[in-house]
Amino acid sequence: METLQLDLFEIEAAEVTETEKTIEERFWEFHEDNLHVARRLRALAHQLKASGHSQYGMRALFEVLRFETSLETTGRRFKLNNNYTALYARWLMIWDPELKGFFVTRDHDKEQDNGV
Repeated sequence: METLQLDLFEIEAAEVTETEKTIEERFWEFHEDNLHVARRLRALAHQLKASGHSQYGMRALFEVLRFETSLETTGRRFKLNNNYTALYARWLMIWDPELKGFFVTRDHDKEQDNGV
């Protein structure tokens, strides 16, 4: 019976491939594996709107999720990656028209013009 073993170069290639993924690619993989995150973020945003808030920060909602549920997610390194907050904010405002403009996001074109 032969044992299969990756050699050093195969292991390095696998690691490089994962790290070469864009933040958007990693976000969509996480999102597809953890649809409950988007549903919960949406519900929290609607609760805030119903209580009179016209805008709120996605990072704060991430912290609420961490606190409330010690969220169990399928993922590699982080349970809830802070790098995904902007992507969730933008996606939720597109996916749910009632949340349009609810999350403040940076305009990357303006940032680049200002040297930020």
